Amino acid sequence: MEKKKAVELLKSCNTSAEWNVAADKIKDANGGDYPDWWFSEVVQSGLMDDVLGEGASTLKFVSGIDLDKFFGFQK
Repeated sequence: MEKKKAVELLKSCNTSAEWNVAADKIKDANGGDYPDWWFSEVVQSGLMDDVLGEGASTLKFVSGIDLDKFFGFQK
């Protein structure tokens, strides 16, 4: 999927559920990965925060969880 079309698809989202579906479509069109331009065009540009709300692009860390289990690592 070309970048311009992907960005327009994301801008058209009204909910986080719509955003997730759009992001999955973009990833699927890119062989299952985010495109190389994703971080700069979606996160750093503020697009993610504009669509999903301020702070949406900020990594959040949660204490008290088993990170091995969260990330699916076998012990």
